Amino acid sequence: MSLIAQEDLISLAEVRGGYCVSIYLPTHRGSKAIEQDRIHLKNLLDDADQQLRAAGCSAGETRELLSPVKEQLLDQARFWRHQLDGLCLFRCPELFYAYRLPFSFKEQVVVGEHLHIKPLLPLLSGDGQFYLLAVHKDSVRVYQGTRYGMSYLQVEDLPEELAEMLEDVDRERVLQWHSETRVPGGHPRSVTRPAAFHGHGGVEQHDEDEIIRYFRRIDEVLAAALKNEAAPLLLAGEDKSVALYQRANTYPHIIEDEVIKTNPSALRHEFGAEGQALHERAWEILEPRFKATQDRVAEDYRMWAGQNSERVSDDIAAVVPAAYFQRVHALFVALDRQSWGTFDPETGKVHLEDESTAENQDLLDLAAVHTLANGGRVYALPAAEVPGNAELAAIYRYEI
Repeated sequence: MSLIAQEDLISLAEVRGGYCVSIYLPTHRGSKAIEQDRIHLKNLLDDADQQLRAAGCSAGETRELLSPVKEQLLDQARFWRHQLDGLCLFRCPELFYAYRLPFSFKEQVVVGEHLHIKPLLPLLSGDGQFYLLAVHKDSVRVYQGTRYGMSYLQVEDLPEELAEMLEDVDRERVLQWHSETRVPGGHPRSVTRPAAFHGHGGVEQHDEDEIIRYFRRIDEVLAAALKNEAAPLLLAGEDKSVALYQRANTYPHIIEDEVIKTNPSALRHEFGAEGQALHERAWEILEPRFKATQDRVAEDYRMWAGQNSERVSDDIAAVVPAAYFQRVHALFVALDRQSWGTFDPETGKVHLEDESTAENQDLLDLAAVHTLANGGRVYALPAAEVPGNAELAAIYRYEI
């Protein structure tokens, strides 16, 4: 599974050219539902085929667009054995992405000139995305989580084991030192020290400076992967390892006042009971923080709305251009609603339509993406939790 960063979402939202297909499918962990999930994807591809034909694609164009999805996924047993809770696929003439995600969503196929990315917002919005770093003296594991679950992430260039970082010459030097080391000042033929073999118990297995160097490399890679993000990073591990990592950390959104005390080396990439317990503990720590922030923002919205202030609006025709032109500070958006239409940046005009077509897009999607892209905060929620039960509710940076 690839880490979905905010810039990835923005790049996907900016894709243009030809017809684009967005497919969302709830999936199941474990092998029992493999065939069920595979059949559901086949049915959704049939739906995409029909939508493409209705939009004017020829049989050849439709086949060319959908064939890679069928060939690379439908009959790949290994792919279906390693599902999480949701699968999203993006296919355009020049790209094909598949993401396995730690939360579920309803089945959906959207065909148009843009990709449909709103169901991904819980991963990137202000209502509960976080990262957890399980720290051990000679290994780390990174997890991406939301309120829905948590999944192991493979981060490019991240050395998950200390041994990966050590250069060959360092490993050889360490091996020689520990297996046969002469007494200092002794004769070349004098008796050597006995070999020193260490178990997996304490930080003493590796020199503390070496561990810090390793953790600094981890921090360097993570800081690059999470740049421009504000999701909290929670640490899990034994006290000594966590303390050393905190010394190396530069990520500004690390949680320092609470740590999950556990032995991360016991965890597996595929979560069992230990992983579920780790997620429950992480969410127990983080949910009150997320909720408190969201409640404060919602209360600000209600206060200004009660004063008929121009600092807030739930009018989609006003909020969409405001989001596009970098005026939205915070946006509540309904995950379970769509508002189809078009937006013209040249005139700033919004045109609403009754249903999805190949030429329009979900304007809630558009508002959310541009709010994120312009440094605003997005809360993707059920409509019942959006202030005023509206499709969207925006707080502007200043009165418009």
